[in-house]
Order: sequence, then structure tokens, then C-alpha cells
Amino acid sequence: MASLFRAYNRILNAHPFKTQVVSTGTIMLFSDIFAQQVVDRRGWKGHDFARTCRQALIGFFLVGPTLTVWYRTVDRVFKGAPKIALLKKVAADQLLFAPPFIALFFTVNGVLTGMPPKHIKEILSKNYIPTLITNYKIWPAVQMFNFYLVPLYYRVLVAQVVAVFWNTYLIWKAHDHPHLESDPEIAIVSD
Repeated sequence: MASLFRAYNRILNAHPFKTQVVSTGTIMLFSDIFAQQVVDRRGWKGHDFARTCRQALIGFFLVGPTLTVWYRTVDRVFKGAPKIALLKKVAADQLLFAPPFIALFFTVNGVLTGMPPKHIKEILSKNYIPTLITNYKIWPAVQMFNFYLVPLYYRVLVAQVVAVFWNTYLIWKAHDHPHLESDPEIAIVSD
């Protein structure tokens, strides 16, 4: 395990942005597998591999790059007394970043699934507030730890390790729309 961490650290030091993006995409891929196999109990015959690929793509092209840039920005903008800077970072993360990012995740997931805008709006109206409330129960404490104790280059990884469960929840909420699947106006792509 130590040699794996050293190898990861070497790659991270050589290519921090790429490593954080690839790590996030990989973790999103495993989060969807976990969501389908453990939460939904689909079994491998019922596993939606297209959905898993979509979640990995969201990780590689949305979550990974966005978090990497966000953590760097927050670290650069909020300087000063460590405890005050910490509170400002967590407040910015939870008030400026989390609300629009959750909406963006649901929207991108809906678009990639092939949903028309009216159905994406329905999913947002049903799941956005409960998801944001759940976010506030988990992430402020995680981000206090992450911003205070974790070096910048490891923050995306730490957040994504915790996010295995968060991503599983987000993916589950993004696909929690059984009434839409019976709607003849929509053809949800392999959901």
C-alpha cells in the first residue's frame, strides 16, 4: 500500500491537474458501480454500463477539473489567520460552490441521459433541496478537515474518497425518477 501511495505521489507531483482529474473520474466510475450493485442491487446482468460510463465522463470532464480549479482558487483567495481563512474557505465552498454545482451535476446528468429540459427541471425540483440539505449535513465537517489539515494537491483525492459515498448518493438521486421512465415523451438512455 505504501508503494502505491508513493507511486501516486510521484505522478501527482509531476502532473497534479491530470492526476486529480483521472483520480476523480475513476472514483466516479466506482461510485456508480457501487450505487448500482450495492444500493440498487441490480446484479451484473442488470448493470447499466452506459450509465457507469456517463458517470465516469462526468468525473473526468466536470467534477475533476472543477474541483481542482476550485480548491486552487479558494486556497489563493482566502489567506490570513488560519482559522479565519478556514471559515471563509468552508463558507465559500458551501454557499458559493455547492449549490450551483449540485444543480449543474443534475443538469449534466440529465442531458447525458437524453432527458428533455422539462424532465430535468422536474428532477431538479424534486431532488435539489433534499440533496443540498444532505450536502450541508456532510460536507462542512469534511471541508473543515480538508482545508485545514490536507495539503492542496491532496484535497481533491481526500474529497473524492469521502465522495465515494456522496457520489453514490448523488448518482442515486440523479436517477431517482421512476415516474419519468414511464412517460412516452422521454426515452431515457439505458437507465
